[in-house]
Amino acid sequence: MTTFSLEVLKDEKAPAIALVDVVLRKYGTEAMSWQPEFLREELESDFGVTLSDLQSDKIQAGFTILQTDLFQSQWEVFKTVCHLLNNTPDSFEDPTPLEAEELAAAMAHYRLFVGDAEDTPPFSDEVKAYAGVVLYHYGMSESAAIFKDALMPTSVKADPSEKNAALSAIYDARTKALTAYVQSLVR
Repeated sequence: MTTFSLEVLKDEKAPAIALVDVVLRKYGTEAMSWQPEFLREELESDFGVTLSDLQSDKIQAGFTILQTDLFQSQWEVFKTVCHLLNNTPDSFEDPTPLEAEELAAAMAHYRLFVGDAEDTPPFSDEVKAYAGVVLYHYGMSESAAIFKDALMPTSVKADPSEKNAALSAIYDARTKALTAYVQSLVR
């Protein structure tokens, strides 16, 4: 566990799910209620590492998914968490829009966090509409398989199969890469 934890904490590109796994194994679920600064100090002290702001933010993004419905209910939180799940620094003040490829990769990461849990909160119309705009800007007129509930803006219908296949491939590749990352570190 220590080797796994050190490798994850030293890896700037470690996925949020691996970082959260380290925290939960070390401190238990009570760590999700700690102040982010305190958790960061504990990790740095206990493991002798220096965490970046991005790593700390990715941990908090994972906690947001696991502990609240903010990811599913508020488009600003959804956008920020999606960026963080893609190793991209983000803030609520940052006007950087989400790209469809980032949406696909983030949804793969999200699904690994929540699994097939039936009690996962549904996405709000606000988030569904934001996802619809992201997909629309990608050139889609219908929701994609990676986010079937997206509320699409009214537009001329186009054949979605090519773009849908591209986003599904990103989703599948991200799922495979995240799973392989975690499995490569477990000894």
